[in-house]
Order: sequence, then structure tokens, then C-alpha cells
Amino acid sequence: MSFVRTRMVFAEGWQERFAGWGLRRFEDFFDHDEGLLINRNTKRNVVEMRLGGGENPEIFYRKLFFSPHWKDVWFTLRNFGAICSQAACEWKNAHALLDLGVETYRPVCYGEETMFGIERRSFFVTARLAGPCLTDWLRENRPDSKSQNLTMMILELGRLFRRVHDAGIRLPDLYVWHVFLTGRQPWSPESFALIDLHRMMVRRKDPAQRASDLGAFLYSMAEPFFDERLRKLLVDSYLENGLDGNRERFCAAVDRRRRTLERRRQIPEYARTDESTKADAITPSCGG
Repeated sequence: MSFVRTRMVFAEGWQERFAGWGLRRFEDFFDHDEGLLINRNTKRNVVEMRLGGGENPEIFYRKLFFSPHWKDVWFTLRNFGAICSQAACEWKNAHALLDLGVETYRPVCYGEETMFGIERRSFFVTARLAGPCLTDWLRENRPDSKSQNLTMMILELGRLFRRVHDAGIRLPDLYVWHVFLTGRQPWSPESFALIDLHRMMVRRKDPAQRASDLGAFLYSMAEPFFDERLRKLLVDSYLENGLDGNRERFCAAVDRRRRTLERRRQIPEYARTDESTKADAITPSCGG
């Protein structure tokens, strides 16, 4: 008797479409070796998959998870009240945002292989977001940091982050390169999609955790695209409906988190100039 189990979950209508492309079983998805590698580490990787052939293939992102750490297993228990795979974790997190009316990558399927109920490996597939990553938009458009367009964008981002936090959702990986544009204009919270939900947490409203998320985003608001006025504007927008607790203490915690990241890390890659390319910068990915 085998104690290894595989499970597949599809969003409505997708099982038949993937079957038409020859992807039916767990192994078909996990072992699919065609596509562009976006990023990789010892525990997971992300690959861009182009399916359907022809001049206009459909584009998906597949994230593979290998032998998760025990800390990742216990993280799912703390977050959801039950152990689940890393792929199921991202599936649940994406749906939590979508149910809130916050855009993110669209989950189309996931699969998991478990032994005695504990994950051995899993995968998570999302449809490609139609809009650009915010870092790509900034590099292409190079808006003036004092422009009304950028000012309105930052105001709406602050309101979006507040909505997410008020719902008890934490985003420890809240950075500029994890924001996509949906094309909705004029600017509103619906103009943005948030990605990289692997460490997202639910049922969390601790002010210190909120401040940590916000401080991380301020760190990622790098010059020359953003200035101190815009960073302050984002915090003011976040706080425009008031805050339970001491406002000054909260702002100080946001600033501490930002300064800590600035000391520990180099200039974010999207903002590096010719003079800064010699620095070892972090390498953000827009692939999810």
C-alpha cells in the first residue's frame, strides 16, 4: 500500500483546456520542461510556460516547490489552522485577495504530492497578468517624481495597502517590484495587482506587522523614481482614515523598518544607474 498521494485542483474550465495541451496528471505539470526560467533557488523555481502554439500562445507561470522546510509546513498550520502544501498556500492566499476585491495573479490550477499527509513537492500555475510590472512601467515612462500622475498613483497605493491590512492580511514581501498595473484609469485601488504571496498571512492586524510591511515598501521606493515627498504621501494616504493606537509610534516603526532594509541591502536593481551597477543589488523578479 502506497502512502504517497497526488492531488490536482483546477479553477473552473481549466482542466479540459490543459488536457488539450497534454497536461493531465501531476507529473505532466511538474515535469514539463519547456519554458523560460524566471528565477530559481534550492526549494522552488518559477517558469514561464507558453501553451497552445501558434503566434499567440497562452502564457502561464508555474511555480514548483521542492521538499519544503519544516518551518514552511508549520507556517501553513499557523496561517490556516491546518497543514497544507506550499502550492495550496499560494492558491488560498490568491483567493483571499480576490475575495477582498484586490487583484492578483489568477490561479488556474495546483497539484501536490504528499506522504502521510505531508508535502513532498507541489506546483502552482497562474495565468499571466495582462498589465506591466510597476518597475517596468517606471523604467519605460520615467515619470517626474513631482508629477500629478505619480502623486495620484501613490495616494491610491496607500489606500490599497490600508484595505488589505484592515482585512487582516499581511504582505511581508510588499515591494514595488511585486506590484503590477491592471490598466484601470483613473488611478484607484483597482489599478494594481499584488503578487508574490508565498509568505502572505491572514488574520493578522498587529500594528507592528503592518508597519513592517509598509516600511518594506518605502525601502523599495527608490530614487530617481520616488522622493521623500512621495514616501511621506504614501504613509499619509494609508493613515487618512485614522489609526487605532499611537500614530507617531506607528510612523516611527515604519521608518525603522525602512532604514533597517536600507542598511542591509543595496539599491534595488530597477533603480540602479550606471554608477551603481558595481554594487551587489537584490534581484527582484516580476514573474511571481
